Amino acid sequence: SEDLIRKDIEKFKTQIEEVQGFEGKLNSKDGILAYLILTEDMMRIISRLNLYASMKVDQNSADAFNLKLQEEVSNLITTYSVKTAFVGPELSLNSDEFLLSLQNDPELKDYDRFFEGIIKEKKHIISKDKEELIAGMGNFTDYSELFEKLTNLEIKFDDIVTNSGEHLELDNS
Repeated sequence: SEDLIRKDIEKFKTQIEEVQGFEGKLNSKDGILAYLILTEDMMRIISRLNLYASMKVDQNSADAFNLKLQEEVSNLITTYSVKTAFVGPELSLNSDEFLLSLQNDPELKDYDRFFEGIIKEKKHIISKDKEELIAGMGNFTDYSELFEKLTNLEIKFDDIVTNSGEHLELDNS
């Protein structure tokens, strides 16, 4: 029902704020476990919302409510990605030994692949600022949609200079 969907959306929004409280605290077993438990619940909620919204649009893509709900869920996913951009960089600051101990901890066995991924990708994890920038692009997953949005902006490009010194105007065509 619409009421249950609204409750899930509000709960997810509250949890987004809660998850931000883990910034600077992903350096202990207890902090990491609490973060993982919270985000596991969040993933269940957002997956359910995303599935519901997608199915409603598939049912009737002309219904404004369905389209608005799908957009709202998509924005929630992007917001979550931006607000949790600190996680990868922060976890990668932990030593491999510490991460391996978490991966092998029987209490954390449900998350062993999570830790395996952090250890494996550690050298490729970028800074929080760059992660936030990339996460913010979440709604631009369709390159043709991205191209359309960018070409509709009034972007002024600098002139280019040819080898012969001629100045040419550069535009998006």
